[in-house]
Amino acid sequence: GTPFTPAQWQAGLEATLRDVTAPATKKVVLGDITTLPQSGPDCLARHVSDVQACSARPDRLLARYDRAEQAGAAARGADYINVIPWFCSSTCTAIVGHYEVYVDRYHVTNTYARFLEGVLAGSLHLPTLQPIQRPVSALRTEVLIPADRTTLTGTQVLDAGATDDKQLTRVEFRLSGGTLRDKTIGVGKASLDGEIAAFDTVTIPNGVYTLESVAFDVAGNVARSAPVTVIVKN
Repeated sequence: GTPFTPAQWQAGLEATLRDVTAPATKKVVLGDITTLPQSGPDCLARHVSDVQACSARPDRLLARYDRAEQAGAAARGADYINVIPWFCSSTCTAIVGHYEVYVDRYHVTNTYARFLEGVLAGSLHLPTLQPIQRPVSALRTEVLIPADRTTLTGTQVLDAGATDDKQLTRVEFRLSGGTLRDKTIGVGKASLDGEIAAFDTVTIPNGVYTLESVAFDVAGNVARSAPVTVIVKN
């Protein structure tokens, strides 16, 4: 029942690194992230108009173990990557840019992890890949209804516009936030006003979400709209 000490944690890490004996192996310790006092999505849902209420200073208790990891890595000739600056400045925030950072108190969302791919590759000194040159598509889409920061209740009409120089195959409405990640909540039907779909909001938990329209055409092109923030409240 007694928590292990930073010294014990360092000794365990050094023993683990010593047991890695494969030839020509480069050892790297990826540092831990800090935690939030509350679950990121739950806190954001409770503070819709004040997301900074979900921010916190880096956890001082965990910082002791981070220093132990760094010392243990150095003792065994391993590199150490400090990831805290990727999550915190003077404070650690539940949102960075338009990315939701935490899926709970302790873990990173898939979208923010993907966003960090480049900076992680740089820290690992991986070779830079040349971007693939893709043909430019004329496909465009945008969410028309609802407007940004709209509160949704009951059954709501979703409307998206889409333009292309080729034939459209479909337009989907995707929702992200909380435990949802790019969930399709409707497929549009063509009308004079755009692509229309009905969304029964009682099928998802109350909270703050981002809504996007995703358009597809016969050539295999895919386009996403700019995200629109919606608040589900039933």
